[in-house]
Amino acid sequence: MISSDVLKSISVRRPPGVSERAERLLLEAVASTSRLGNSFTLIDPKYIGASYSHDINEVRFLCEYLSQKDSIQKMAQGEMWQVLPNGFI
Repeated sequence: MISSDVLKSISVRRPPGVSERAERLLLEAVASTSRLGNSFTLIDPKYIGASYSHDINEVRFLCEYLSQKDSIQKMAQGEMWQVLPNGFI
């Protein structure tokens, strides 16, 4: 059982910075794709948790951040993204 003291300490913690959150999102995306070049969808709630995001909009923001670093790219189909070679380094 989680005590009220633990909940209190968790609630005052600040999430990691943007770079670390984006890196965690990228690591989750790499782990989720079974083959190089496969795409992943943001609809999966695991990306919200992995990136310490509050909602899908924050995950989209982090994806744009990673896109500007040439780590991922948006696919033509909705919420689909692909990890680029830079994302594996």
